[in-house]
Amino acid sequence: FITRRQLILECFTGNDARSRLDFAGQPQNFIARVTIIVHSSTSVSSAINYRTTGWQNANNTYAYVAEVYNNKVELGRGTNTSSGAGAFTSIATATVSLATDSVHVLEVEVSGNTHTVRLDGIAYIDHVTDTTYPNAGYIGLRLRNSSGATVTRAFDSFGVVAALSGTWQSPSI
Repeated sequence: FITRRQLILECFTGNDARSRLDFAGQPQNFIARVTIIVHSSTSVSSAINYRTTGWQNANNTYAYVAEVYNNKVELGRGTNTSSGAGAFTSIATATVSLATDSVHVLEVEVSGNTHTVRLDGIAYIDHVTDTTYPNAGYIGLRLRNSSGATVTRAFDSFGVVAALSGTWQSPSI
């Protein structure tokens, strides 16, 4: 795991705030994990976005996003563009009921075109296939806010493992 400590994102209403995590490289297949705090509004999400090659300051211009709201976990994709407006497409959604200001671990596992999104170790979106963006790209953290007020959220203990294939050898070899 590559690990960094706490990141604070602030987002004005009707916007998103993202931080590209260059230190994590541009993996194609990986497991990424971050600790998040759930907001009280169903219009605010904390997320991991990934496989993004076109990076700009416009909403929905990432490749993929795994988002956690207080009432759902969602996997979606943007337009992965470095210019112009983005558009969101929902790939899969799972209903949850999370308490305000509760702390959770969001994990995304990507292998080829298969995506799994876990919250606290439970696969809410499990082995969903989407072939839109198969290539490696940047990983980032995202705060989305449609709540009507400025929102600040912390992301903590980010980690990523970049390879999901290979042969394991015991330490004695």
